[in-house]
Amino acid sequence: TFPLFLAWHTKEWRSIPPLQLTHHMGKLPSHFPLVEVKLAYNSRALFAVFRVQDQFVRAGTKSHQGPVYQDSCVEFFFTPESIKQQRYYNLEVNCSGKMLFHYQSKPRKSNSVSESSLNMIEIASTLPAVMEPEYTAPLTWLIAWRMPFEVLLEYPDFNKPQKGTTWHSNFYKCADKSSHPHWLTWTKVDSPKPDFHRPDCFGKLIFE
Repeated sequence: TFPLFLAWHTKEWRSIPPLQLTHHMGKLPSHFPLVEVKLAYNSRALFAVFRVQDQFVRAGTKSHQGPVYQDSCVEFFFTPESIKQQRYYNLEVNCSGKMLFHYQSKPRKSNSVSESSLNMIEIASTLPAVMEPEYTAPLTWLIAWRMPFEVLLEYPDFNKPQKGTTWHSNFYKCADKSSHPHWLTWTKVDSPKPDFHRPDCFGKLIFE
């Protein structure tokens, strides 16, 4: 198992190289936080830990399935190998650990993941439950989560990953309602306006 809280520096995570979000959407933002993410998995679940060297941090969403993208937020959009690429999941978590999780039958045709499945996902954050008013000083924060593959079984055509499985995905960082909004991506999204719902621009994740 992989520890959740402050997971970045533990021995289980130390050997896993991070992915970095180096692209942006829209105009070059005046605030471009350094965002890194590590992934791991076992037979039961997928694990992730994000580290964000940030500033102008806010978290006003007070419950799951709320508008977390308005806050300082990291996101994982993904299509498992066995699912057609126009279908995908979007798991979005703000800096305080509030989550929005949807299944998209096609871009922006979403269904909320059931409450029982949502409750299976474990999330840890280094920040308090609410960050209002906005914290304007430089701040590094971490989000870690454990998503059981069982959560995805409520939708059709899902098979658990194994060695050699390829998923298509993108990672994002946003803060729509902060004083310094930005829309960062792992793989480049060719769009003049910020739009994370672009499965045609997903990169590849290969399970080892």
